[in-house]
Amino acid sequence: PPVTAPIAPSQGGMGLGFFIARTLLERTGAKVSVGTGAPAKGQPGGALVSVRWARQALEVTASAMDGGGT
Repeated sequence: PPVTAPIAPSQGGMGLGFFIARTLLERTGAKVSVGTGAPAKGQPGGALVSVRWARQALEVTASAMDGGGT
């Protein structure tokens, strides 16, 4: 399940780099979800990270491309 609470650096592998990346992504309007993946056969489990943006946040209009705003 996605983690909705702030992630503590003590959770291993979720240190300063993840904090910086998450902050920058969220400033662009992204929704960042983090969870734990189930182990595959003979493999350890791992982190699952999902990054999603609203389509409107990524679309660029023709007038914006010409410098005319959105």
